[in-house]
Amino acid sequence: MFLCFFSEKAFSETVYVVVNEKNTDIISPEMVKLIYLDKNSVWSDGTEILVFELPVKSEAREKFCQEVLNMSPISSQRYWSNRFVNNTIQNEVKIKPHRLVTRFVSAKESAIGYIPESEIDNMQGVRIVMTIN
Repeated sequence: MFLCFFSEKAFSETVYVVVNEKNTDIISPEMVKLIYLDKNSVWSDGTEILVFELPVKSEAREKFCQEVLNMSPISSQRYWSNRFVNNTIQNEVKIKPHRLVTRFVSAKESAIGYIPESEIDNMQGVRIVMTIN
């Protein structure tokens, strides 16, 4: 019973999709999905998108994958592995811990990532483009 309660509590944390504050593109939830499915690999100005992903066991990744991609983190990882094996990746994903995602996104104008609510204090240099409750 405690384990189930813990899982629900962790899963209820808000997740924020963020881009560099200099990125002025209007980014819809559908665009976020297309970016993370590697079906959109460039911003409106033609710049290649730098995609940051959290580790498979991250609770924020669990929520992101379920709510945005309609798949589990394991399925998402398999999807990327298959694209790699078949040499069809347009824009390879960089996997970083949530503590580093904001730092990388704020440093790279072409970057996108997502972070859990617990990282909201570390938001300098990024802009929230999507909130996942």
